[in-house]
Amino acid sequence: MNKDLNIWGREFELPITVECYEGEEITEKQINALNQINSLESKLNAVLCDVRNYVFLNSNGYLQNSSISNIFKYVIPQSIFIQHNSNHSVFAVMCDFKFDIEHGLSIIFEDGEFKRVGSQDEVL
Repeated sequence: MNKDLNIWGREFELPITVECYEGEEITEKQINALNQINSLESKLNAVLCDVRNYVFLNSNGYLQNSSISNIFKYVIPQSIFIQHNSNHSVFAVMCDFKFDIEHGLSIIFEDGEFKRVGSQDEVL
């Protein structure tokens, strides 16, 4: 399944992946996370400053100031990942990240609220 989103002024069609163990059904927490994705556009717009700060702090000195006018030079949303978690509804927007191609960047939400920006390894 895919979700059409306008993220920071640009249109994306992001595939949604639900982490599920073999022989297991989607959990109630994962269904809650799927429902929370409907309000994702406004949540992502609200955390753009956090994403810019993460990019600046992880640019390995490449960026000389914290002013990032075009976030898409550094971060490109690729998918939405819904984590298997028995305690919380956790999902993340998984992005390619110029300064860490191997680990990427994730914008993590827990129980519908922004939690942090981090490496994709934090949710995979």
